[in-house]
Amino acid sequence: MKLIPTGIENFKTMIDKNAYYVDKTNLIADILNEQVVLYTRPRRFGKTLNMSMLYYFFSIKEKENAYLFNDLYISKNKEALEHQNKYPTIFISLKEMKNLTFDAQISSFSSIIYELLEKNLEILSASQLTDATKKKLNSLHDETTSIEDLKFSLNNGAQIDFQVKRVVDEKRDEKYTNQYTVNRLFPDENPVDALKRELLTLSVEDYMRTVKDTRFLKRSEMREFGKVYNGTEDVYIKIRVELLGLYGNTTTFVMSFHFAEKAFTPEMFPYKKK
Repeated sequence: MKLIPTGIENFKTMIDKNAYYVDKTNLIADILNEQVVLYTRPRRFGKTLNMSMLYYFFSIKEKENAYLFNDLYISKNKEALEHQNKYPTIFISLKEMKNLTFDAQISSFSSIIYELLEKNLEILSASQLTDATKKKLNSLHDETTSIEDLKFSLNNGAQIDFQVKRVVDEKRDEKYTNQYTVNRLFPDENPVDALKRELLTLSVEDYMRTVKDTRFLKRSEMREFGKVYNGTEDVYIKIRVELLGLYGNTTTFVMSFHFAEKAFTPEMFPYKKK
């Protein structure tokens, strides 16, 4: 008995589950005759499913799934079959990017690019890339991984240890202290709740640098970020994520979350789009 598909957008899932499928694989032949293709259709017209179908046909990584096209229209097209699973293929869908703020959208997009890089790590050793490009991509991958780890931890019960009052603040202008900044930006909120929300919006574009803790060399590295609030107010953020205790409890230490003493410059952000 065939399955009536509801909401299935993955071509392999559709075929493997023996669901009813309207054969649109002739689209492959159409695309092979074009250089650029743009299809505009309303929602729920099957655009994502078609993109998934194209990915499984063209991707060099999906040779073991060539059987998906058996008995479909394209299997009768010998010229088209010469292109099956022959090309590096990237499939990106932005349909889940439904955030309400620009920063949240950037964070979601960063996650998509991170997942794409994770699936194509061979890029990092490609002979076509210069050593400088490889170094930058490796660094980008490492920093994106650390941000994804941070978000995973926060979404799975990690505690936040926020240093509201620090010894260093005693000799600093009040405006550049953690307590003043949090009270100013989030006056009616619990500081920990506000910080969790803000940390979840961090993206690799906000990353500035990684620093060692010279006082505690065995502890994990600290990462510095910078974000702009209210259009003009630069905020410096320094955090460390660590596993503590016998049961591996994760704690995010927020050492700094305060207005920057010096204005940010583009050179401070190695991965921000120019």
